[in-house]
Amino acid sequence: MTVFDEASWGVLGLELTSWLVAFGSLLGLLAIAGRELRRNRPPAGVDVTTKACVHLDDKAVMDIYRMGRYTAALTQEVEQRITRNLHFGGELPGTTVGIGTEAAEERISRYVRSDAPIDVIGVIIKALDDRDGIIHANLLAGSVRKNRALARSLDAVEESGPRPPGVRLSQAEAYVLLRGKFQAVEPAPGATEGDLVFMARYAPPGDLSRTGRVRVTCTRPGLSDSEAGAQTRAGYCLGTVHGWDAAEAVLEVHAIAVFR
Repeated sequence: MTVFDEASWGVLGLELTSWLVAFGSLLGLLAIAGRELRRNRPPAGVDVTTKACVHLDDKAVMDIYRMGRYTAALTQEVEQRITRNLHFGGELPGTTVGIGTEAAEERISRYVRSDAPIDVIGVIIKALDDRDGIIHANLLAGSVRKNRALARSLDAVEESGPRPPGVRLSQAEAYVLLRGKFQAVEPAPGATEGDLVFMARYAPPGDLSRTGRVRVTCTRPGLSDSEAGAQTRAGYCLGTVHGWDAAEAVLEVHAIAVFR
């Protein structure tokens, strides 16, 4: 029969406390790691790290920042990228270790101008997604993903309810992220010089009964990855809906970013 004296109980208590502290620390580290993984995961449906930027409207990015609704999410994403770059020995042009003393808007603007355009697109999409600000539409399949942005845009009562019938992208009041086969076309007569225009048909493969198309207009030179900028096709567009042309059966979209 084992007998524990008072000293033995004291040692056992210390060991048990140490194990509990270590176990608690491990749980804390796992929670932090899980949060970071969720925070840094690519937006659902598209991994921009495998894409190339064809067009990025840097002015539109700053307009999103100034709106207020997405300011905090966008600032957080950019700060994390800057911190990560500095931690791994990188440097954001024009910044120093005292980066925290600069105006937040200037930091965002400098990041947009200096970082790779496709990385900036990733930041924008994630910030908007985190705030339920993007409607995802697959033009190739003729489908729209059900999410809070769609529900809010169509005044749906509950996200878990049935999808509203006959969803029309022309009713979208949120940003739209479109996947499709975009082909560069000649701008319409009277268009601003330098405009870049893409067209894409939306319908499931083999469905010839639908004639709707999407016309994406890039209204200023913007930024691009040099190699992708010369391309005449694209696979994704992030933008805002500006109306439906019933005569031509064309949905008009103004691009914030176009990439492939």
